[in-house]
Amino acid sequence: MIRKILVPVDQSKTSIKAADYAFEVAKQMDATIAFLCVMEINMLEINPDAGEFPDEKRLKIKTKFIELIKTLERKHPQLEVEKVFLTEGKVAEQIIKKATEWSADLIIMGSHGRTGLSHLLLGSTAEAVMRHGKIPVLIVPKD
Repeated sequence: MIRKILVPVDQSKTSIKAADYAFEVAKQMDATIAFLCVMEINMLEINPDAGEFPDEKRLKIKTKFIELIKTLERKHPQLEVEKVFLTEGKVAEQIIKKATEWSADLIIMGSHGRTGLSHLLLGSTAEAVMRHGKIPVLIVPKD
């Protein structure tokens, strides 16, 4: 029985598509949703050229994340988001950790669809979550 769905999101179209899909699944299954945004450590590095420092960058990311969640909630008023998590660290590790801590029954996430050299160099977050986690993962494709 699927009662709790964790949805990792970023600002990408793929992640928003996965979130929209998660709302539909949650509605059909009478499940609750939690959203997760993971700030990778390299995202928070100091960028002196842009005049940004880690605390300022954290605040910007957090603000954009909250705006995204509010937008998604307005698109899907029939469901209430139960939890919103904002963490720092390696993305796949944090997705698995939060899903386990929250006792999620399902993770719904997007795949950026990288192939070839970019897949080899960057890896796949979705693949890592599926390989190392113990919770079922539903991958929403890029297109």
